[in-house]
Amino acid sequence: AGDHPSLLADFYSLDIIEDTRSELALERISKWLSHCIENHESCKPPDPSYIPRRLIHVGSFGKEEPSLVEPSKPVLYLCLSYCWGPDTKDVLVTTAANLASHYKAIPLATVPATIRDAISICRGLGFSYLWVDALCIIQGDQKEWLKDSAQMREIYSNSHLTLSAVEPASCKLGFLGKQSFGGCEWQRPVETDVPVQVINGHCVYPREGEWIFSLDKRGWCLQESILPRRRLLLNGSEMLWQCQQEKYCECGHVYLAEDVKNKPRMVSTSHSEFFDQYARPKSYEHWRALVEEYSDRYLTQKTDKLSAISGLAKEFSEEHGWLKAEGTYKLYRGDAGSRNPGPQCPKISSGDYLAGLWQQEFVYDLAWVAITSKDRIRIPEIKQTPRYIAPSWSWASVDGSIRYQFQEPLFSWKHDPVETLNCSVEEVICKSMTESDQISPVVEGYAIMSGPIIPVELINIDQ
Repeated sequence: AGDHPSLLADFYSLDIIEDTRSELALERISKWLSHCIENHESCKPPDPSYIPRRLIHVGSFGKEEPSLVEPSKPVLYLCLSYCWGPDTKDVLVTTAANLASHYKAIPLATVPATIRDAISICRGLGFSYLWVDALCIIQGDQKEWLKDSAQMREIYSNSHLTLSAVEPASCKLGFLGKQSFGGCEWQRPVETDVPVQVINGHCVYPREGEWIFSLDKRGWCLQESILPRRRLLLNGSEMLWQCQQEKYCECGHVYLAEDVKNKPRMVSTSHSEFFDQYARPKSYEHWRALVEEYSDRYLTQKTDKLSAISGLAKEFSEEHGWLKAEGTYKLYRGDAGSRNPGPQCPKISSGDYLAGLWQQEFVYDLAWVAITSKDRIRIPEIKQTPRYIAPSWSWASVDGSIRYQFQEPLFSWKHDPVETLNCSVEEVICKSMTESDQISPVVEGYAIMSGPIIPVELINIDQ
């Protein structure tokens, strides 16, 4: 099936569909999905027995309204990744007050346009179930929200397909309709010196770099872009397909990097190597790079700082065999330089998660700095929040961008550096908000370290 000429022509066609509400658009999406299902073993959801707590039964055109259901067995479902937008006062969400009525029906006319469009795609592709955070998670109930938000990793990684509405920036506007690249003014041949590659007899045009869309600026959507095995991206210009083995768009451009092929783990827009089986230090470098990008993104609720990346932390932990189901406290006592527990240290995993940092690399993970938009180091602004977020030594306590720059001098030094740690970690304690989830948000934490100190004077060069 992977070498079928007509299918490849549809993949690598320069013919961009004019309107994503059309049958032609559904046909193209269906072909992309079928090709992946039939040819990509690594794109299958990891846990076929997983059952989401709630799903939207999408109903049918003109006959049946959508409704909430609690599935009793595994079903195929789609996920929606989208921007809520700045004005959410009158956006329909599920609450304790309307939960019972949502199990009966959710009138389509009351649903935000972006969710209506997702329902339309589900119906058009022949799928009955959709997961959307606003309707499948009870909003306004902290206990219920914590329980369901802790399932983000399982929900997105086991979705049959995730619809990523990378534009627009508001759920009230919808994402289906005319595509700007589908207009006749765009559909014309041009001569170019850009190198063309031929795959199975078809010309393809490699694209380098990434576009930044509204969805790429939202904190929650970083893990929503990495965890799914398959994504359909809609940006108002053209449709794009992304799975663990292939990545291409309607205009005929494909991403041909070898690291996209034959990956046993997820491939994201900018983190295709993140979950590779590297040596642990390399893995930690990828984690810190991920944290840097996450810190550049926006969160409507600042108290979501640890929750919105918890799915990736769980994936990272499980990749290394560290994930544990129990344990409220994470403890570490010993010498961080040798990375061996001291004599007083209880027998614990080397991968304990400490409010966004990892026990095995705790000293290195502490070495973050807050920066400005011009990559200048800044003094973090401490803001009062309704709820405790993280200890002050965690990057999660800072509102804004952070960077790990401790290795930069090593690259420019003419000598071969020798790593020497002159400090030790005596004790680190973090208490989780949810006792059964060691990667849940924390309610308190502290660290005790020992080592030489030097006097410094803090000077603000902007004053």
